[in-house]
Amino acid sequence: MVRARSGDLRGPGRGPLGDARVGNAAGRFSGRPQCAGAGPTRGGRIRGRLDRRGPAGQRCRAHRRSSAAPLRAGRGRPRAGVQRDPGIILSAGGAVNRERPNEQRVFDQGPQVALRRWFGEPYAGAVAAARTCYAERVIEASEITPGQRRRIGPLTFEAGHHTVYQHATFEFSLEGVSRQLVWSFLHRHPFYNSEQQSQRYVVLTRAQAHVPPSLGGEERALYEHAILEAWQAYRDLTELLKPVVRERLGALWRLSTRKSASFRKSIERDIEKRSIETARYVIPVACHTALVHT
Repeated sequence: MVRARSGDLRGPGRGPLGDARVGNAAGRFSGRPQCAGAGPTRGGRIRGRLDRRGPAGQRCRAHRRSSAAPLRAGRGRPRAGVQRDPGIILSAGGAVNRERPNEQRVFDQGPQVALRRWFGEPYAGAVAAARTCYAERVIEASEITPGQRRRIGPLTFEAGHHTVYQHATFEFSLEGVSRQLVWSFLHRHPFYNSEQQSQRYVVLTRAQAHVPPSLGGEERALYEHAILEAWQAYRDLTELLKPVVRERLGALWRLSTRKSASFRKSIERDIEKRSIETARYVIPVACHTALVHT
């Protein structure tokens, strides 16, 4: 039965002017049999239709039997909506559902790197900074001549005066890169700033990790199997830790005496966060991450 807005109906199956044509038209488009005699509640309407005599009642009972057949067969009734990726745990408000995903592969989308912001004239800025050391005022990059670029730039670099080159900054966004790359390459020098996706607050819903392209055949299968096992251990460990954390936080915050639904909901989010904070240690360094890096 197609439901219209409450302001559009003046009774069961009636249109704005009080006739039943709107309701009947909606039924024809929805493909469902139309059954009159509905009661004031949903359960009453269904019982009234099933008990009705004549062709209308027969159609209702036949529709009821056909709808219940998949349930009796154990297959479940088809439901409309967004199709879920088999490797994803849907999350809402920071809470993970209890379904165990059926992952069959490792997701490796490859690196996605974009330059977000940059220093306009990095080389001229470095030469201007070097000149400022020997000038009575601050030298601007726009004042640097081509001759100074050719002469002062190489001299400062060969003399080891490299700090003048550290004023220029370049801000990148990176996704689909491994945490191994972050700490071994991006964070290997002291002059950087990163804001990285937190494994303490973000639930790792599916196995997203770097797969070395050199691997093939049996080696690749073993590699992906190890990653999938690590993700399953992460999920299992998270669920095992939740009761322990809930008991400790319950004693700390005296949840037995709390009646506020919003407070309990906040505690449940904290329980999940503290659980994944420990479970994350089983995730390999090949795990994908996202960050803004300058």
